[in-house]
Amino acid sequence: MCWGLAGLAAPRGLGAQSFPAAFSWVRAEGAEGCASREEALGAITARLGHAIETPTAGLSVEVVLRRAERWQGDVFLRDARGQTVGARRLEAEGPTCATLDASVALAVALALDPEGRFDTPATPRAPHDAPVSEASAASPLAPSACPVCVAPRATSARRGARVEGGLRVGVIAASLPGAAPGVGLALQGYHPRWRGWEAVGWVFPEVSQPLVTGRVRLGLTGAAVAWCGLERERPRWSVRACAGTFLGALRVEGEGFGRPSVAVAPWWSLTLGMRARWRVTPRVWAEASLDANLAVTRQTFAVEGLGGVFTPALVGLVGALGGGVQF
Repeated sequence: MCWGLAGLAAPRGLGAQSFPAAFSWVRAEGAEGCASREEALGAITARLGHAIETPTAGLSVEVVLRRAERWQGDVFLRDARGQTVGARRLEAEGPTCATLDASVALAVALALDPEGRFDTPATPRAPHDAPVSEASAASPLAPSACPVCVAPRATSARRGARVEGGLRVGVIAASLPGAAPGVGLALQGYHPRWRGWEAVGWVFPEVSQPLVTGRVRLGLTGAAVAWCGLERERPRWSVRACAGTFLGALRVEGEGFGRPSVAVAPWWSLTLGMRARWRVTPRVWAEASLDANLAVTRQTFAVEGLGGVFTPALVGLVGALGGGVQF
């Protein structure tokens, strides 16, 4: 890991161990869920042991956070004339920008206290919070050997994991007669180790199919579980592939055959599909999905005297639109 702080240190000669500064913290598009200005100031103050903001400060720190291919944080150090005396970009990966928030707070603290002697020495410093080397401090404005630095991935479940809940409205085709509408409740999650997963409970109400002497009604109820990966992200959009299985029960009821009859058969299929998501806010999202169902169990339903009346197709489709919130 490389912090790349050699080009982001307060100029010497300002006469203090740590320097007061005006502070600007901007969350650009896609980074609305990152730490607020107050939270960032709190994290920097905790490292330095005192407040950094002074209205008459001759130094200013500007931070701009954004979401591109990775989380990005640009840190600028400017003097009283507005001239840039140091600049550095920090990057991080992961579902949230918690790692980037911590990295930027450390970068600002080290820039304002270039000797790395924080006012709270009793507080244990994590291994990755080591101060810049003597060589870097000796030439504070020298070019860094690491022009773009990547912060470590979030590895703890507390930082990287998330759970979401939502509602889906969909249509199933070929697995039932024609195209049958349905509704589903979804529970989705992400973990750095296990990647993405989802579980959806589906109810497709009975669809009527007329026959010569009566009719049959068929419906499907079950739960789909899938694991998702190969995700491609943009600031607000993401696309990923999912594979899993669907377990449930196929119910058929006959009418007009002398006496009502009901049959229930197990349903099992393998699923493969895609998800396209648009994040409305940091915690609210809308999603479109399309899955192919490969039927493992295919029961033929028959009526006495008429023979087989319906057999699910080997491959069916389920398309859905939905939305949800992150807990």
